Amino acid sequence: MYGISAAHKTLPLGTEVTVTRRDTGKRLRVRVNDRGRSSRADHRPLLRAARRLGCVEDGVVPVLVEAELSATALRGTFAVQVGAFTVEANARRRAEGLRKTYRNVRVVEFRDNRVTWWRVRVGGYGDEEEAASAVAAFAELGQAGFVVRED
Repeated sequence: MYGISAAHKTLPLGTEVTVTRRDTGKRLRVRVNDRGRSSRADHRPLLRAARRLGCVEDGVVPVLVEAELSATALRGTFAVQVGAFTVEANARRRAEGLRKTYRNVRVVEFRDNRVTWWRVRVGGYGDEEEAASAVAAFAELGQAGFVVRED
């Protein structure tokens, strides 16, 4: 319960990960047990172990994240998060607009210790590559999004 852990948007929960700080070589092993609080399209893993690696004092630092995954661990259900709102009505309005073009649009409630978020996701993708292609398609339309694992 009090071990060092990590949050990651797409790695399967329970994955053991070695994180190495590239500039110092300092490394440690963590377990992914959370999807993270961030609603921004930020592709860096959110590590609770950042203090141990000296990242908190130094700010953003380059890290190498290594995980050993089987082929089955790479399969799952993925979605593209295209918005996060603190006002539920705004999320529902965004979702309704997306439903005109996309089939699997959902509003997912998420509570952290500060606020409740309503995340708008377009999903049902069978693998991360398929979801990444959808992110690229959204980008071509001028819409930001990022891949999240749903299972």
